[in-house]
Amino acid sequence: MEMPLRETLKQAKYTYVRFLGDKAHLLKDENGQLEVWFANKNHASWGLTWKNTHLEFVRRACDSDLEV
Repeated sequence: MEMPLRETLKQAKYTYVRFLGDKAHLLKDENGQLEVWFANKNHASWGLTWKNTHLEFVRRACDSDLEV
């Protein structure tokens, strides 16, 4: 079975945490790991769709991403 290029957060078992600014979004995966994703409508790799925004994985979150 072929994996779709885009999945919703629900399909991929992610939870939206908050907007970090400058196209960056903080998401939590099903294991509780925090990750940074960027809005990038034209990326070619697998990604997520949230509120009609295409998100591309960037990296795992670090302490500075969690500061409010």
